[in-house]
Amino acid sequence: MDLPKFPAIEQRIMSSSAPHYSDGHPLDKVHYREYKILLKPDRFFRAERFREYWKILCEIAEHCGVKVTTNQGAFHSLVREVLFYDTNAFDLYRNAFILRKRTFYKDGWAERDHELTIKFRHADKDVAARTDIHPRLEGERRIKFKEELLPLKNELGGMRSLYSHNCVLISPEIVLEQGLEDVRKFFPALEAIDIEPKTKIELVNNVAVEEVQVDPGAFHFGHGLEAKATISVWRNRASETSLVAEFAFQTKFHRLDDVHQKALALSEKFYRAVQARAPEWVELGTTRRPWFTKWEAKRPRIMNKNVAKKSPSPITIAEIFLTFLAIGATSFGGGVVAYLRSSLVTKKGWLDDDSFLEVLEISQTLPGLNATNMAVLVGDKLRGWPGALAGFFGILLPGATLILGLGILYASNSHNASVNAILKGVGAASVGLLLAVTLQIGHKQLEKRLDVVLVVVTLVLVSFIHVMLPIVLLTVGPIAVFLYRPRVHRPHRADDSTYDKRSTD
Repeated sequence: MDLPKFPAIEQRIMSSSAPHYSDGHPLDKVHYREYKILLKPDRFFRAERFREYWKILCEIAEHCGVKVTTNQGAFHSLVREVLFYDTNAFDLYRNAFILRKRTFYKDGWAERDHELTIKFRHADKDVAARTDIHPRLEGERRIKFKEELLPLKNELGGMRSLYSHNCVLISPEIVLEQGLEDVRKFFPALEAIDIEPKTKIELVNNVAVEEVQVDPGAFHFGHGLEAKATISVWRNRASETSLVAEFAFQTKFHRLDDVHQKALALSEKFYRAVQARAPEWVELGTTRRPWFTKWEAKRPRIMNKNVAKKSPSPITIAEIFLTFLAIGATSFGGGVVAYLRSSLVTKKGWLDDDSFLEVLEISQTLPGLNATNMAVLVGDKLRGWPGALAGFFGILLPGATLILGLGILYASNSHNASVNAILKGVGAASVGLLLAVTLQIGHKQLEKRLDVVLVVVTLVLVSFIHVMLPIVLLTVGPIAVFLYRPRVHRPHRADDSTYDKRSTD
């Protein structure tokens, strides 16, 4: 395993037999374990989504045997401004350092106190521990050495570790936008970065991030192990768009070895279950930095090679064709919708449930077979018109070939009782598959009373009054579009929030 060489840091270590920093302070020990999951930002388009996701987490916790307590005022938003600083070439980030300023708001005004955090992260615990993160500054400070648990980059249900050595300073009198040599006077750990001392530190991408966070409650894993939970969204203040979201829960202990193994195992079981049982919310990746396009492109190359996996390769035309070919060859009758969801959402992860429903709804309003329409729409979404053609021919080829052969056979066996019995059985199976997929995705679509009303009205008009489907679509459709029309969404302002200095970082 290749590890970074930081001579300046190593000089501040006395020896492996006497592990202390140069000032005599013993090496910091891991006292925190934080479990983090990156979430899809487009899931958080209104404040109620925090509550909805917490409800899902509580259900998963109950399934795993984890006790949950919900805080009073759990979904009262805390608003902060977050600024990141680095060189123009992102030398801090490329060497696993993060320099961040966080400002809190109360009643619409920035508080005088703010947090300045310098962080070093590495896959190797010893390298992170030996990095002397202590500042040369007077004033209030917090040193945190924590293990961060992250999902695998390309697979749900897994777990990997990074070790984060943090120093949080409260309202230090320091100007960050100056030369690196000036910042090094306060943070000697940055002496490990071998660049021109006068290289300027500046605001990354000139972006101010609005962080909206809720502290919904805590999880109890038994044997005294508890974890406070947070759900947060980072927003671009200028465009009022969500950039990235994160769910995290953090445990604190004196020594990790003292934590009961059953409690530790239960916390990890719950962490994996959150990924596996609510995959449509999870955004696989690294940490909360991918929105820094330039920064992420220059990610550190000093990380453990066994941890950093290659990013997923693009979806090929052949893969689209073969996927829909398999769906067309293994699905029966109306049950093709269940196969489509199983393949596109559960197995491939090309769509989440919301996107699947959108494509299904569009397909049902267009002439032709739903499955064929969906193959064209999904193929186009993934790879443009070549993908649409691949999906179209892939899903049609098995059925067309099979129907041609069966048509010839049925013509000579149409009066055979066994053949008719088989066809009735296939029809019953199709109804069962349709019912299964309706139950799987229906509860996510029917979230409000209005949803149920529109479904009931459509059902009555089509099934009982026998109104023609095009007429129902032309009447109920525009009404539904009007009722669900996009409305201007205003983010939570600072005057709706409370000031809270707690931070999980």
